Amino acid sequence: MSDLTLPEPPDVSSLDPSLMTASELQSGLEHLFGWLQTVEALPETCLKPLVDDDTVQDVRNAANLLLSERRDRHSDETAPRGG
Repeated sequence: MSDLTLPEPPDVSSLDPSLMTASELQSGLEHLFGWLQTVEALPETCLKPLVDDDTVQDVRNAANLLLSERRDRHSDETAPRGG
């Protein structure tokens, strides 16, 4: 199992969701969730040498920031739901 490769963690240090377009929010979320899904699919024994818990938590926090911004934007819409 030493041939497991994990993509580099996303750089979340300079994310500013309020300056992102809806498309950028969506692609950012897809990128963050894709990385998190890859990390969480790894066996625990392989995960520790590849990535630390703080990095994973930072990426989760960034995803939550993007989700929060997306929710805030959608809450301003006046269209009825489901139609």
